[in-house]
Amino acid sequence: MNEMSDRLRLVSDQLETLTQIESVMSAMQGIASARRSEAQTSLEGIKSYASTIAKSIGITLAAIASKGESIKTENTSASELVIALSAEQGFAGAYNERLLDVAIDHVNSEPKSQLVIVGNRGQMIAGNRQVKVFDSLPMATRVQAIPALANELVDTLYTHLNHEQFTRVRLIYPLIHKANTVDIIKRSLLPFDYSKFELPESLNPPLFNLEATTLLTKLATEYIYSELCQALVLAHAAENEERIRAMVRARSNIRNSRTRLTVDFQQLRQEQITAEITELTTGRISRH
Repeated sequence: MNEMSDRLRLVSDQLETLTQIESVMSAMQGIASARRSEAQTSLEGIKSYASTIAKSIGITLAAIASKGESIKTENTSASELVIALSAEQGFAGAYNERLLDVAIDHVNSEPKSQLVIVGNRGQMIAGNRQVKVFDSLPMATRVQAIPALANELVDTLYTHLNHEQFTRVRLIYPLIHKANTVDIIKRSLLPFDYSKFELPESLNPPLFNLEATTLLTKLATEYIYSELCQALVLAHAAENEERIRAMVRARSNIRNSRTRLTVDFQQLRQEQITAEITELTTGRISRH
């Protein structure tokens, strides 16, 4: 009887533990969902900001062209910085592995390239694979921290460009599609492609407080900042989307385990009741 009581107590404790774990995972899922929504909402503002900068670049290019000058997009095969945007925290599925697969394959295919990793999880994977990392930064865990991280990344980027003779920069980051699948995106950040900006059909010559080419350089830097902000927000959203999925899978497994344990508990309880009845009946018969 004592052995059965111990087994019953053990199953009861396991059920309670599973309930507590599911409660924690439910809270984590809620937090991840809120952060994903924050990221998706902030994208509209970033896109609007980038659009304003793009129009300013187009106007400045048109002003330069009106003077018979032109800006050529550099085409160079010099060394490249590859920036991979990974997750900072755990429970984010396997996309970090996929992200590093793409980044490492790219670096290996470009002998002069170096890898920069944003995010603790990516750094851990690179360490486990004994991959050389040129530089690293922590990933933002809240949308509100992304502008500061983008500024820090721009500073880091231009420090390396100035001192290490890099002329090309490529971003690798995750992107959520409408079907909530996460793909890995590669985008060239530098050399800056001026040809992709639309020039206005008619131009009323603007008043410049700076020399036009100097202004254009500053606008290009600002546009790169907006691209980094957008990529960081998309990576943050993807990280939380993967965390939501991981929590949904984990909660489903917990519910299945709890169902099995509940059945075991009911069987053990029934066996205990039967044993107690048998013991009482046997005792009464023996007394007579």
